[in-house]
Amino acid sequence: MERIKKLTIAPPPASVPLDTSHLKNCYCKRATHVAHSNNTRRAAFTLAEVLITLGIIGIVAALTIPSIVADYRNKQTATKLKHAYSVVSQALTAAQVQNGDVFGWDFGYNYGADTSTVNSKEVTINFVEKYFKPNVKIADDIGYYNSATIGYDGIYLPVSKEKQEKTGYWLTLGNGTLLRIGIGDACSKRDDDGKCIERAYRNIIFAVDTNGFKGPNIVGKDVFYITLELTSNKFTMHNYGNSSRNSYLRYCSGNSDAQVCGYLIMLDGWEIKEDYPWKY
Repeated sequence: MERIKKLTIAPPPASVPLDTSHLKNCYCKRATHVAHSNNTRRAAFTLAEVLITLGIIGIVAALTIPSIVADYRNKQTATKLKHAYSVVSQALTAAQVQNGDVFGWDFGYNYGADTSTVNSKEVTINFVEKYFKPNVKIADDIGYYNSATIGYDGIYLPVSKEKQEKTGYWLTLGNGTLLRIGIGDACSKRDDDGKCIERAYRNIIFAVDTNGFKGPNIVGKDVFYITLELTSNKFTMHNYGNSSRNSYLRYCSGNSDAQVCGYLIMLDGWEIKEDYPWKY
């Protein structure tokens, strides 16, 4: 029988100090993570705080946004009016270069003639076709109609809100501005009591609606007037002569006199000032 070898067991090694540095680092990292988590919790907003903040933002927006929108619409109105004035002015200037002074233009108008002897529709169409359209870029050539026929809701006076149906030659510019062109008259003869007994056509009137077919179609707000005086060859925003700004501010604040509001805007450097009566 083979002898069984005695198993020799090695003595245990000498005691080695335990390295606990990694445990220390682990503890520090854990402590830092816990502290960070606690700070994160403390920095979060409660639902009540969020709702209060949103409520304050909503109130501020409700107070400021309408003012911002109104300011934008006022600036847009003045800009479009200036653009329309420039377009009409350039077209008429080009027409005079091509055809000579307006006094020599042939469109069926007899200077100083009584309105009863003039076909206003024929005169207007002749003027537009011969002297205006060839010199302006038109987006939509609508033609000579009553405002209701083309779906335009008339023109309203600013104070009385009286609605006026208008007939004339309608067209739109590239930026959406609507033009209504017609021939205008004025009293040429009065009786001893001052009553007008005879009227004569004296100017070409350009009614400018800066936002086209959209409302409110109110004189002084989005509707303004430009005139070409046939008796003096004068082109300008409709006005009453050399009056002061205060006078035009007073006129503009009225009803039928609000037709000079565009001239007031022009006087103010094509801006709608704070004291303008018909701001948005």
